[in-house]
Amino acid sequence: MPIGQRKLVVVIAGDALHVFAVRTSGGMARVVASGVVEAFLGTSVEAARETMQRVDRGGALVVVCPAKWCASRPIDLDPSKWTASVDQLRSSIDQLVPMSSDDADLGMVAMRSERGEGLRSSLVAVRSSTLSKWLDPIELAAGREASEVISPQMAVVGLGLGGPESRRVSCAIGGDGNGFVATLKDGVPIAFAPDLGHVGADVSLRNPSDLAAPAAAIGTVAMGLYHPIRGRSVSVGRRLVAPALVAVASIVLAFASGALFEQRAKAALEDVRTQIRSIDGEVADAQDLRLRAEAKLDLVRDAVIAPTESWRSVVPVLLDVQNALGTDGQAHRIDVTSERLSIRGEATEASAVLDAIEKSGWLANARFTQPISSQGIDRRVIFEIAADRVAPPAGEGVTP
Repeated sequence: MPIGQRKLVVVIAGDALHVFAVRTSGGMARVVASGVVEAFLGTSVEAARETMQRVDRGGALVVVCPAKWCASRPIDLDPSKWTASVDQLRSSIDQLVPMSSDDADLGMVAMRSERGEGLRSSLVAVRSSTLSKWLDPIELAAGREASEVISPQMAVVGLGLGGPESRRVSCAIGGDGNGFVATLKDGVPIAFAPDLGHVGADVSLRNPSDLAAPAAAIGTVAMGLYHPIRGRSVSVGRRLVAPALVAVASIVLAFASGALFEQRAKAALEDVRTQIRSIDGEVADAQDLRLRAEAKLDLVRDAVIAPTESWRSVVPVLLDVQNALGTDGQAHRIDVTSERLSIRGEATEASAVLDAIEKSGWLANARFTQPISSQGIDRRVIFEIAADRVAPPAGEGVTP
């Protein structure tokens, strides 16, 4: 990466799009400008473009998707074999995570066993339909295609936390309940776990801005340790091999002949088939349960929350009716719908009840629906009144 390179990083969090201009230099990165597009999918491309242009300083576009979109699981695949294996992984993805091969984008984060015995991969899968719903308007607003789409798990590796001691990174962006804790050693993850209120983390990422710098720097500090969900292929040369000549020699040997490359590809495919045959059922079940729960939440949101969000409490209406009846009035029947109030009762002066209901801030157009009868007891008259429910008075709270 050239020194002083600029990038435009966008982080999806909830329904908002957080936009950051980031400048990188020598593996370091800092945010130089930022902005946010609230309710991004409900915002016009022109309005989103205006916000992004105020922030944009040029450079490649990097998109960070939410953790809740990502289904992940470790697989016994050397990261250097990812490119040769990804097509086979995609064709069998429904055996690894609850997604179909025609609706899955795949990425990878390198992992090291706790004993330090080589590298393996953590598969990261995102539904293509979900990603495209956001990515298409993002690219339109930004005026260019995304060079990389990465997950928060990948961005964590971009922090570049080195050293032989284990470091714990807690990442919970947007408060959607899909946070995770990554344990890294020598800058490489050795474990990912759900963030269930973990304490004692060395680094805590809570805001979208916390992901901007590592997302921009990942191509430098984590080369060979990840492959984006969408975007250009990342070099798989291992940065952890100290002598540079050894790394160069490995690349030359790997690609020196077509026959050797074909042999490596076949070996990689066999590794994938072996991994698929030894799937950990509990992990797959957990991923399936999470996605099913999210689907049910969407159903509840569409079928229950949306239709009832306009419901209004009847308590203020009933209180005003009680005040209108006074101490000597009595209600025989009260019917309240979302649009109307109907009351049958008796009082000393029916017209006084009507006037009081009309003065309610929650009701309007009060009227008698039946002639007043003088058949009540204690010189009280029987009445039937209807009124229309209206929007709450200014400054009044409404509890659905």
